[in-house]
Amino acid sequence: MANDLAWHYGSGPAENTRLSRTPHGRLEFLRTQELLRQVLATPTRVLDVGGGTGVHAEWLARDGHSVHLIDVVPAHVDAAATLPGVTAEVGDARQLPTDDNSVDTATIASGHYDGRVGFTPTHWHTADELRAEIRAAGLADVTVYGVEGPAWPALDAAGASEFAARVDAALPCARLADQDPLLINTSAHFLAIAR
Repeated sequence: MANDLAWHYGSGPAENTRLSRTPHGRLEFLRTQELLRQVLATPTRVLDVGGGTGVHAEWLARDGHSVHLIDVVPAHVDAAATLPGVTAEVGDARQLPTDDNSVDTATIASGHYDGRVGFTPTHWHTADELRAEIRAAGLADVTVYGVEGPAWPALDAAGASEFAARVDAALPCARLADQDPLLINTSAHFLAIAR
């Protein structure tokens, strides 16, 4: 699977623009920042697993966090390693080269999908599945957020030129969806926060 992921992300569209080239990506970026900044008020040691070229690692480091990025694509690791305040290495999320309890925060991208629109086959969790998996890993106080909420397809359909006019409606929709156990699953990405 690591080879499939490395091939997909290494040969597909440029990873460094994934969160800026579509309205959906831009919403994902803004909402992820919002959610992480709510819980990372003081500088922490962050392990950015599957962090690509460092799009999130860059702003986390600017915010004062110590960020170490791990990714399966060597070219992405090389790009991330050039960012101020970010260290990076090639690695696999299933066998992290870090000791238990050696970081304060870990950001991990995961998910089952059949690959029908070009993404490598994988498993995409429901919010309940992710919550249960995080608890099974021994973490407590688990809260799962739907990053984009239900409005992300409408943003993509409207196009990049309409993003600025519509994002102020999409963000509150994402926040409201977190309060509904069924609507949370309309997000394309989840963010779990636990202790």
